[in-house]
Amino acid sequence: MQVSESIAQDIPVSASQKHSQEFTRKPMRFPLQIIIGFLITLLLSSVSLSISWYNFEKNKAITLSATQALFNRIERQTAERIQGIYSPAAMLVNLTAELEQAQNNEAAQHQKLFHAFIAALRGNPYLASIYIGYADGKHYLVRAIRDGKDEWSNANLPVNTVFMVQYGAQREDSQQEINYVYYDSDLKPVGRLEGVDSNYDPRQRSWYQTALNSEKLIQTAPYIFFTTRDVGVTLARHLPQSSGVVAVDLRLNEISTELSSHLITPSTEVVVFDSEGTVIAYSDVEQVSRHAGEGGHKSLITAHLSDLRNPVLHQLNKTLTSGSHSRRLNISTETQEWIGTLSPLPLQSGENAYLAILSPRDELLAPLEKIRTESVQISLALLFISILIGWWIARRISLPIHLLAQEAQEIRKMKLDTPIEVHSHINEIHALSETMSVMKTSIQQFVEIGKALSTERNLDHLLEKILLEAQQVCNADAGSICLLNKDEDKLEFSILRNDKTDEFYGGSATNKPPFEPIFLSSEKEGDSATITESVVRSGKTLAIEDLSVHDNSSEIRRRFERKDHPCVSMLALPLINQRSEIIGIIELINARHPTTDELIGFSPAVVSYVEALSSSAAIALDNRRLLKEQKDLFDAVVQVLAGAIDAKSHYTSGHCQRVPILAHELAIEATLSTAAPFRDFTLSEEQWYELYLASWLHDCGKVTTPEYVVDKATKLETIYNRIHEIRLRFELLWRDAEISYLKALSEKKDNKEVLQKRLGAQINKIRQDYAFVAECNIGEERMATEKILRLNEIATQTWTRNLDDRLGISPKELSRKESTQGTPPTLPTNESLLANKAEHIIPHRDEFGPFSDNPYGFQMEVPKYAFNRGELYNLSTEHGTLTKEERFKINEHITQTIIMLKQLPFPKELRHVPDWAGSHHEKLDGSGYPRRRFADSLSIPERIMTIADIFEALTASDRPYKKSKSVSTALKIMSQMSKENKICPHLYELFLTSGVYFRYAEEYLLPEQIDKVDIDALLSNISH
Repeated sequence: MQVSESIAQDIPVSASQKHSQEFTRKPMRFPLQIIIGFLITLLLSSVSLSISWYNFEKNKAITLSATQALFNRIERQTAERIQGIYSPAAMLVNLTAELEQAQNNEAAQHQKLFHAFIAALRGNPYLASIYIGYADGKHYLVRAIRDGKDEWSNANLPVNTVFMVQYGAQREDSQQEINYVYYDSDLKPVGRLEGVDSNYDPRQRSWYQTALNSEKLIQTAPYIFFTTRDVGVTLARHLPQSSGVVAVDLRLNEISTELSSHLITPSTEVVVFDSEGTVIAYSDVEQVSRHAGEGGHKSLITAHLSDLRNPVLHQLNKTLTSGSHSRRLNISTETQEWIGTLSPLPLQSGENAYLAILSPRDELLAPLEKIRTESVQISLALLFISILIGWWIARRISLPIHLLAQEAQEIRKMKLDTPIEVHSHINEIHALSETMSVMKTSIQQFVEIGKALSTERNLDHLLEKILLEAQQVCNADAGSICLLNKDEDKLEFSILRNDKTDEFYGGSATNKPPFEPIFLSSEKEGDSATITESVVRSGKTLAIEDLSVHDNSSEIRRRFERKDHPCVSMLALPLINQRSEIIGIIELINARHPTTDELIGFSPAVVSYVEALSSSAAIALDNRRLLKEQKDLFDAVVQVLAGAIDAKSHYTSGHCQRVPILAHELAIEATLSTAAPFRDFTLSEEQWYELYLASWLHDCGKVTTPEYVVDKATKLETIYNRIHEIRLRFELLWRDAEISYLKALSEKKDNKEVLQKRLGAQINKIRQDYAFVAECNIGEERMATEKILRLNEIATQTWTRNLDDRLGISPKELSRKESTQGTPPTLPTNESLLANKAEHIIPHRDEFGPFSDNPYGFQMEVPKYAFNRGELYNLSTEHGTLTKEERFKINEHITQTIIMLKQLPFPKELRHVPDWAGSHHEKLDGSGYPRRRFADSLSIPERIMTIADIFEALTASDRPYKKSKSVSTALKIMSQMSKENKICPHLYELFLTSGVYFRYAEEYLLPEQIDKVDIDALLSNISH
């Protein structure tokens, strides 16, 4: 109660809240403990239901535990039973193998084994037969006749037949000749059958072959015995020192009979199966075997889990197939849930069988369900009675709580404009109502502060808002904000306010706080550190009720204390960002009571509130600083890129830096203009930044333009000026003329004067021809037709090459020469003085041209080749030094600008940068490039970029292919372009009348370029 009252006192309240407090000041209230007594009945009912549920769960656990114990006992008994079946049979096989090997006489051996076999068959009802097979095809078998018929021999048995002995031997025709002898229980012969033909050969049986190749006892998978239709397995072992096998057949039907006695509930399923899912034993004996085949070819085979009728066993098979072999089973079918166990049963052969026991959960828990139902019914009856008794009391209690819940929903929906007016006689509910009312007001203030902080973009204004809000929350006289510098070694004052002395520094005020930064020295510790330093070092809030008793308060007093306005209390809070880094500190001086205006200390409630405010303010401040730093970094990267482009060629140095100046100045004039074309034109802060980026990046594609193309000062220049090669060829002609003169002189073909005159004429022609070629290379004048004809005439002259021109060149140049030249000519060879060779032609990288994939809508005329370096071709260039291929390569920079900028993930507010930057070569009549856009698709910023780029290019004094133009000449050219609807006439007029061109010329052009401009004449030439 004290906390809520304190909060209510310290945080300003609305007039409606004060009105509410006047009318609800002294109502009668009762403790909540009195009301709790009326809810005991409901509590007892709840406890009753809980106990009933607890008993049911415990009984269920006990039942399931007992069931699990029963499962374990069945598992143990079944394992012991199977071991009791397999172990004697295995021992019999091993013993028979040893006895068989010890006998020398076969007949005597069989006679001795006969009685042993009979004893084993009598003593073990699971044994079906015992037999020995030899490598020569002979076999000896003793079988107990338990059903009165021998289907294998295909004959009815004699009366009283109990045992049957079968002898077999291999005949030459590969058939078996079998003899049968039948005995009664006293081992007296009761019948004989001899010379029976049969195709039975034990050597062809899988168990025989497997045992013969194994050193250990082997066991077959379960299968159906032909004679008895019983399910069983065969155990076999090869004779140690001879090629033969001894084996026994085991019947497994009795195991199924025993499993049927272990049914815990009527629907319990007990099944034994091997690792392949083949059923060995099953509580329903009739399903252990099944018929396979169709028509008259049906045969009886062992069943698989998937063949059994109960769907839970099908689900068990799916579970095992998926690789799960969990001991505890929980299986769901469409109608029931089953629980059980799965346990391995080791067999004598070393392989595993599995025992699965499954019972329906509802059958196991049926008695418990009945008890639980009865308990729930009783508990519900008691609960109903308790509800009737407590309803009236609950209604009285719940009404104000319900109203407060509605108010909480309003707060959740951020509907904070109405006060909370909920009254209750219960003290705790009344305190909750008051606390929620104060909380609602606080949240409203906090949200409004958060909105104000998040919407402010100017860092200085943001600091001012943070300090103002903090002062208002605390009702403080003064305050300041200090921020850590980048090196984090000093605190710099960003803003300081003192409402009592009318001192305002920083923020929206132009004057900065007149205080030196506070240096954070690691040497200052303990008492020597100031209050500000201590808070920054500790990162903890510090509230001081009386500064006069604080030793290190002199610094605070110097900043805030004035005559008649002492510093009494102080609150210092560190500004901590989301990375838990201290970025600054807020200091608040002299808190006052909201109603009496008395000086008070900063209460804990207010401190907590201001701490939350400072945390949000720190994050907002840090985010704004980070955004500014990221923007500054991006701007620096843009300017570095533009500077790198300018630095790439000294001929275009400064272009990327000067165009933004012109564009910005003209854009300012356009926004200020009241002329009709610009009356509605304005640029938001984001659009100004878009124009800034676009102007700086408008030529970023020039990074892809070869430097030697940009800097091409002569027609034959590539990476070097090829005029030197041409001059060398003329030198060779000169040398050849002198050699011819000397040879003729030595051979006295003519008199010396004639020869000298002829030599002089040749040398003079060589000089004139080379001077003409050199003049054409400069490219300052237009190439007339007669000049081109003379070049072609000079090119017909030849010079002799004696060396292989494929030596010492790069692999790429060699490959190009080989692909175009084919077989090299025989040396020496004559070549043209000026040549257009095939290897001078360089194709485009993409066989379909640079715009084969053109999602940007480029509409530029693409030359057939990327470059043509033919000497005669370059010298014949009519205007300037650039061929059409090279001019396209230079113009291609604008397409690269668009491509590069389109690939950058500009945010939505900067989405126009690629188009604005890439449209400065477009013309209003659609004759520009690269997309041939017309006036209706070109925005004012794009038109501004065009004018800025043209004027800078015309007046630039560093172009290799032209002389710089004076201001008047440049403006006349632009006037003509305006008349021809190339550039915007309205912007060009504004460019003239606003004086943008003159201010730029004074700052960036040479003095000799600045001449008198007849603006009226230029304006009269503009057609709107």
